Amino acid sequence: MTQLKLSMSAPAVTLIPPFTGEDNLKTYYNDHRATFGFDRCLSIFQVVEVDSNGDLSPCRDYHDYVVGNLKEATITELWNSEAYRRFRRSLAAEGLMPVCSRCCGLMGY
Repeated sequence: MTQLKLSMSAPAVTLIPPFTGEDNLKTYYNDHRATFGFDRCLSIFQVVEVDSNGDLSPCRDYHDYVVGNLKEATITELWNSEAYRRFRRSLAAEGLMPVCSRCCGLMGY
């Protein structure tokens, strides 16, 4: 790979996951079984996703899995709802879904 010189005023670049080398880069894009150490979702225990119509989802990649609507219940009620708990239990018991392996929420926490 060609090395580029950047001035000190250039913004810092952060790679997530913090892989090094061309082999890791190829693996990242070609082998979604490689988790680079990110094999447990923490986002579903820290974040809610709210759509513009008030629908609340536990995951940014699954807006079709709606646990309720903020026009009908509070965030706390929906956070503790059976639908939300079922989603979290599913990931804990069955592991990540294929799309999860490259999720910014998975790797950004």
